[in-house]
Amino acid sequence: MERPFYNVLEEIIPTLVNVMLYSVDFQIYCSCEDCRMRIVVQTLNALPPRYVLNEGQRTIFIDLYNKSYMREKLNQEIIRSIHRVGKRKEECMNCCS
Repeated sequence: MERPFYNVLEEIIPTLVNVMLYSVDFQIYCSCEDCRMRIVVQTLNALPPRYVLNEGQRTIFIDLYNKSYMREKLNQEIIRSIHRVGKRKEECMNCCS
């Protein structure tokens, strides 16, 4: 059964995580699928959800998170998650064990 609502951050955060992990600043961190997903999940858990019902509401939140001050908040939380996951290399089953 498909829900009539969803958390718009589930659409935004994975893209931002990918962009950050492939940037020069974060190349020392593992970017395997498992580590990326752990970073996404930790980031989503740290942020308040932004549920929407329709495309109009989605557009409002997308526009909001495209503003520099909001993007900075998202980036700060993603960076925290990258560092947390990076410190727990023993949990990486793909490349760090």
